Amino acid sequence: MDGKMKREENVAVALKYIIPFLKKYNFKGCISGGFACYLYGVNRPVDEIHIDIELDKDDKKFKSFIEDVKEFTTYSFQYYKDKNYDHYVMEITVNIEHMYNKKSKNVQ
Repeated sequence: MDGKMKREENVAVALKYIIPFLKKYNFKGCISGGFACYLYGVNRPVDEIHIDIELDKDDKKFKSFIEDVKEFTTYSFQYYKDKNYDHYVMEITVNIEHMYNKKSKNVQ
């Protein structure tokens, strides 16, 4: 399997994890970064999926979401500001191999 296909499969697995959370909380937002470029046909590696959510940080739904993804949070929710950015960020890392193994066990 070539590197591009492996990367695409990884993105698909990650989206299968992320989308149910977005649906559960009915978040409004958009996908940006490398994955958005990929969707528009730009020949760029997809190493992450950026999802910008329009929501108040104190909203009960958002606080519940943070609890739901706690296991996969690698950069906790916090305020970030520099010369280019002024926003809140967090990072969720989905262990693709773990997801593949889980999927394989569910199939058997």
